[in-house]
Amino acid sequence: MTSHKSWIRNYRVPIRLVDSCVIYSEAVGSVLFRPLINGQLVRDVEFARVLHVPTLYNNLLSVLYLKHKAFDAHISGNHMDFIRNGTTLFTASINECNVGYLNGSTIDINNYDDIKMMISKNLVDGLSA
Repeated sequence: MTSHKSWIRNYRVPIRLVDSCVIYSEAVGSVLFRPLINGQLVRDVEFARVLHVPTLYNNLLSVLYLKHKAFDAHISGNHMDFIRNGTTLFTASINECNVGYLNGSTIDINNYDDIKMMISKNLVDGLSA
């Protein structure tokens, strides 16, 4: 780690959008996601290498990137399943404009009550109260 931003190469990753506009990421990290499948909470998923892009209007998920990480994506009508090793880990609903929305919620790392609940229900590994 370093506090010297000027030493870091590729600090801001350029991202070209569909309209050819280029925006830049400010950081890379991970995001905890709490999937909801058929109305039931299932084991949390951690998305790694997530770019923090403050100027991005909507969140984007690369299905092709997940494919390279051994996920299968099954699309059926207005529903999409993301499967790894034969297990559906999370799903998305697809609206009439063909836009997909993940079913579940992100976990705010500053929300200690959510973290305590995850630990008490054995929804995560490697954390203790």
